[in-house]
Amino acid sequence: MADGKVMKLRRTLHQSGVVEMIEAQFEGLPGPPGYPVRLVLLGLVCASYERTSSNLDDAFEIMTFGTSERLRAHLSFQPATSRTRMRSTRFTTASTAPGPA
Repeated sequence: MADGKVMKLRRTLHQSGVVEMIEAQFEGLPGPPGYPVRLVLLGLVCASYERTSSNLDDAFEIMTFGTSERLRAHLSFQPATSRTRMRSTRFTTASTAPGPA
């Protein structure tokens, strides 16, 4: 996806005010660390623009493989390594496992 398109969609998303509204609602909620809401929303908007379906897989794929390294650096987007994903999965699994009855 061209950097210019991504930046235009980013600008439109921020002008809508939805990013700030959602970030405010999620602030302080517990959960495993992850990507900032602004990047997830931008990925979903880009996926909606480029593809017929828009899910988190599409968003991640576009942001990781469909943008330039320069743009990813500008957006402070660093795709997770397999080691980071494994740690996050273990944390999520351990924190959501049912406790003793």
